[in-house]
Amino acid sequence: MKSRIFAVAVTALLGLSTAVRADQAVTIGVNGDGQLSVDANLSWIRTGVYWSGIQPTGPNDWQFDRAKEITDFAYNHGQKVLFILSGSPTWCNGGDANGAKPCSLDLWKAFVDRTTTELKGKVAAYEIWNEPDLINNSTYGVGWDQATYVYPRYVDYLIEASKIIRANDPGVLVVGPVVSGKRSNRTIELFQQIENTWTADGHNASEYLDVISGHMLVDDQTHSSDAALIYRSNVTNNIAFYNPRNRYKPMWITEFGWHSNYSISEDSQRVRSKNFLIEMTGGAEHWLQGWNFTNAFLYVLQVCDNGGDGSQRSIYRCPTYPKKIVTDYLIPLGWPAVQQPYQPTE
Repeated sequence: MKSRIFAVAVTALLGLSTAVRADQAVTIGVNGDGQLSVDANLSWIRTGVYWSGIQPTGPNDWQFDRAKEITDFAYNHGQKVLFILSGSPTWCNGGDANGAKPCSLDLWKAFVDRTTTELKGKVAAYEIWNEPDLINNSTYGVGWDQATYVYPRYVDYLIEASKIIRANDPGVLVVGPVVSGKRSNRTIELFQQIENTWTADGHNASEYLDVISGHMLVDDQTHSSDAALIYRSNVTNNIAFYNPRNRYKPMWITEFGWHSNYSISEDSQRVRSKNFLIEMTGGAEHWLQGWNFTNAFLYVLQVCDNGGDGSQRSIYRCPTYPKKIVTDYLIPLGWPAVQQPYQPTE
């Protein structure tokens, strides 16, 4: 009896109540945009144009041609867009070539206001920044290159962006905090700040998020069930412990996937990606059971870098050749590509 009581207590601490939330189908999306994503039956795309691309030379230089090209194409083909707001321009961040260090809060608000006004009706969700739990990262538009407690913090940018988005385009989802999936004290600090920050008019920061997002971070030797366990350990457990106000909101994994290279075949890429999606619906191992997972975005649609990391992660080879994950998994699912809930065999 004592061990049973202990098990129930641990389950409750991890946010998995004894009355486990029913798991559901997961809609599959992709990082990337354009015709190939439509051909793969992917009804959600995670994409956008960096802040530095929308305001490349200064606060009065607004360039929306590419953003509108992306969103118009998706809209006309029945796709929903998760648009990433990230990547500050050098004129606004002290010359940071990686676009990671945020600019002033007022200039950020102006960028969000104009962008969400220009793209109104064509974007289904906005994701606020990209992996702000990282620091000193060399990838463009990734990270939050300052201490998490230095004002204005990530949570302050999140709140202001959410207010503007909801005012300009009601019904559009606000997604964050886009954590990297790494085990990090900064990840914990972000969730703590969201849980414990209150606005002057008495609203908690958690109210400004509609969807909680994170990224799967594993190497090619990691199997699907282990990837799900790592995500639980590094992301969902932190939500349960440090940001319980957001425990039952929709959960999206906005980057996941495996390479296809000399050590991991195209078929292994397909199988592991599929099985990870099955784990998100409850799964045989139950590592992600009881969480409200609704969407997952493959990383990445297509990168043509002569066999480099991007092309290995891609679900299309160049110029337009689908890998097995497309031909043997996504296309047979039909439109839209959805992984149905796990059904245990008797």
